[in-house]
Amino acid sequence: RGNVAIAAEFNFYTDSEAAQIVLNDFQCPVYVNSWELTLHHPLDWEWYKQWQETKTQKGEFMKSICECGMKYYMSERGKDETLNQGWVACDPVAMAVAIDKKIITEMQELHATVELNGTYSRGQMIVDWCNHLPGRRKSFIVTKINVEILKELMKKSIE
Repeated sequence: RGNVAIAAEFNFYTDSEAAQIVLNDFQCPVYVNSWELTLHHPLDWEWYKQWQETKTQKGEFMKSICECGMKYYMSERGKDETLNQGWVACDPVAMAVAIDKKIITEMQELHATVELNGTYSRGQMIVDWCNHLPGRRKSFIVTKINVEILKELMKKSIE
């Protein structure tokens, strides 16, 4: 499912070649947090409002940088029912996975690549769920996270 194109997530769509290089050529472990992962693990609106009201210098900074994106987000909520469930925190999820692997409750190690030439699918991550391409470099596809750990990391980030 795409969030900026019919089949592509923003980062993969804007620089598909870079995404393909990371998935196919990097020698370090690669953890992929998909758009679907964040859609399935939203932060409830009540928690988000409390987090935004944290009266620290970091909290005020976070509130100011989230403000512009939140205006856009709220305008899109009516168009996509999944956005009504809570704040879809893509970047915080990516950082949390990078900082603390304990947040991951489910993942699969699979080969993934990026479609570069598709008419409708440029930038789409293609996952080899059935091992049709054995011997290829594999990535860790994160499919579930512990939202309570995410919330705790986010609280600590603005203390």
